[in-house]
Amino acid sequence: MDGSVAGWATLDEPCGPGWCATQRWAGVESREEFPFDLELVRRLGTLEFHSAVTYLVGEKGSGKSTLLEAVAVGLGFNPEGGTRGFMHSTRASHSPLHEHLRLRKGRTPRDGFFLRAESYFNLATEIEWIDSLEERE
Repeated sequence: MDGSVAGWATLDEPCGPGWCATQRWAGVESREEFPFDLELVRRLGTLEFHSAVTYLVGEKGSGKSTLLEAVAVGLGFNPEGGTRGFMHSTRASHSPLHEHLRLRKGRTPRDGFFLRAESYFNLATEIEWIDSLEERE
């Protein structure tokens, strides 16, 4: 195989109007440890995210959420979810994959939101707490 993941082209030229994520192996101590042992990460090459929508489809545990989380953190989003400026933290649980991705952008989005299902409860609780502070003022 050429290093691409099923249906995803490995790109040598700059990405189009969306975003591109390219795996960088420099500094990875072991490809036998999570998340570098995931087949999706091992064979990533470069993934182009279309400017309108990109679907990640795969088996449970294949690394879809891990990859999406790494891209989000690399773009400056909170790994627990939210906007770029929403930086609450309950427990660091994200992988170091974001440190080993090269992100290239076509157009810069004006806005964004990272919705992480695993920690949505924590995000919602933080929003409720902020709202309660504003109500007290």
